[in-house]
Amino acid sequence: MINDEGDTKTIDCRDLLSFYQSNATNDTQRYHLHPELVTVKPNGDQVTDLCKCCHSSIQRDTIPNLSIADGIDFEQLHCLGLTALN
Repeated sequence: MINDEGDTKTIDCRDLLSFYQSNATNDTQRYHLHPELVTVKPNGDQVTDLCKCCHSSIQRDTIPNLSIADGIDFEQLHCLGLTALN
C-alpha cells in the first residue's frame, strides 16, 4: 500500500479473512467467525452467541444467510494496522 506521502507498507491480504481457529490441541479446523466474538471459558470451552436465524440454520445443517460462511463479510481492516478514515 502507498499513502499520500508516498510511504509504502507491505500487507498480507490473508489478514483480512474472518475466521476463528480453535486453540484446542486437537482442533486444526477454521470456523467462519470473527475471533473477537469467541469467548474461552475457564474450563477451556469456546463459545459464541448466535442469532435465532443462524442457530436455526446450523441446526438444519445449512449455511446461514448473511453470514461469513455465505460470503458476507465486511473485512477486518484494523488487522492491517491502518489509520481509521475520517
